[in-house]
Amino acid sequence: MAHDWKQLQCFLLAALFLVSGCAAAPSETRDSSKSEFAAGHPDLSGEENLSLTEQLRVYPIELTPGKQWLVDRTGKTIGAEAQSALIYDQLTRKPQYKVKTRRFLSGKTDEYGQPVYTNQSALFSLDDQCLAEWDDVIYEGGMGDLVIRRDYADEFDSMMDLPEDYQTALIDGRTQTVIQAGVFQLKAVDEEALIALDKDRRLLGVVDANGQVISGFPAAQTYYDPEAAQGRIVASSVSFLDNEARRTDTLLDIHLNPLYSAPRINTVYKGLHGSYFIIYQKNRTAIVSVETLEPVYEIDPELEFTYFDGERLLVYLEDEKTGEETMCLRDRDNRTLFEAEVLISAQPQSSKDRAGQFLAVENETAMLISREGQVLKRQTIPGLTSLYCDREGLYFYEAYNEKGQIRTGLLDEELRIVIPAEAYETLSVATLQDYLIEPMDYLLAVRRDHAAELTDILDLKGNVIFSGATRIYSRGQDRFALLQGEFAGLINGQGEWIVKRSIYSLGWDD
Repeated sequence: MAHDWKQLQCFLLAALFLVSGCAAAPSETRDSSKSEFAAGHPDLSGEENLSLTEQLRVYPIELTPGKQWLVDRTGKTIGAEAQSALIYDQLTRKPQYKVKTRRFLSGKTDEYGQPVYTNQSALFSLDDQCLAEWDDVIYEGGMGDLVIRRDYADEFDSMMDLPEDYQTALIDGRTQTVIQAGVFQLKAVDEEALIALDKDRRLLGVVDANGQVISGFPAAQTYYDPEAAQGRIVASSVSFLDNEARRTDTLLDIHLNPLYSAPRINTVYKGLHGSYFIIYQKNRTAIVSVETLEPVYEIDPELEFTYFDGERLLVYLEDEKTGEETMCLRDRDNRTLFEAEVLISAQPQSSKDRAGQFLAVENETAMLISREGQVLKRQTIPGLTSLYCDREGLYFYEAYNEKGQIRTGLLDEELRIVIPAEAYETLSVATLQDYLIEPMDYLLAVRRDHAAELTDILDLKGNVIFSGATRIYSRGQDRFALLQGEFAGLINGQGEWIVKRSIYSLGWDD
């Protein structure tokens, strides 16, 4: 049984951090070759309006595996030994502190006799006052003056084998005093409360914005892998029957009172648009209201649904005669309002608002559908196979060309072609966003030139801003870090080089 428990614990400890992207500004078409600035003459217009995030941003440009050129927004080369970054308040998303990191020889060697490096961090206030000197620790954002300080560990895989004396805590960053010991990670429940996890992904309890305990420490029951959404917590517990481990998910309030239990509970499914969660049981899948805790819709577990907002449902069905799969728009009474090969919401999947319209594809025809199932607009496109929505009013479509290859194009809110599918293999939106500015969108369009794969940067009207990037590495508030042939550097939102260097001058072939 101990072996089964260890296997289950390893399984429960599997997931951790997600990382997100950054920010820049669209513009009209320019010839990028006409405006190439030398590294010593960067374009500094508007520097006084930069957020602190962008001022400290480092753009990594990979030259060869394991070798990077690090530059700031002006093109100045940054030393790899010590780098500065911000950590953010998890409730307000505003910058909290600066953290500087450096690689440091540990004094140990590996099994091959090679020196072992470790990472060290130092904590600074936003105005560069040193609050904690270099140490073998990691800092992660908390709230207010509070941050998480953890002993350094090489990789997350080693979390399951951390030494007994491993230390992690929620601390006051300015005084370095421990507020709550054992806190390895925080997740916001709502605008005022956060759940705290220990290094084994167990729920410790709930704290407020000042780090004061609302509930738990320790939790009344051993819960694993807690997630927070809609002001509620979902956490897993484990029981054993005939030496078989069984998982149960429990919905909790911030005082850790159990509200609802099921073998599986999902509060973050992207297809849910409203205050709902899904329960999965052996012969039953139900959508439950967060407010009433009563099922509002039950669906055959064999059927897959992609959208539910309390009044409309999108579900996959199989034609009884042909066996082919189709998609259906239904109301709460299970009446079919519309059916098509492809049927999706006409808004980004990340949006939690009710969709005002839906998109459909049938017989190479794109259609805009009302909530009542009426066809509002249509456009026939030869070879059309699918539609998807990344930004409301901008609809990507895929179509076969004459050679039988799938290509991606773009339609506007009237289903008019903005970018024909013949032009590019794939299209995607690049959102350039800083926490303190409005997001700005570009299109990354991939095409093939002989054997090479190249990316053009376009505005949302389909105008080419920069042509032929071999690779795009990272993005900032108004910068792209990229490689174009034998040159690497930064371009601004108009496609003009801010800094442009030969990869050979950077030691590419050393």
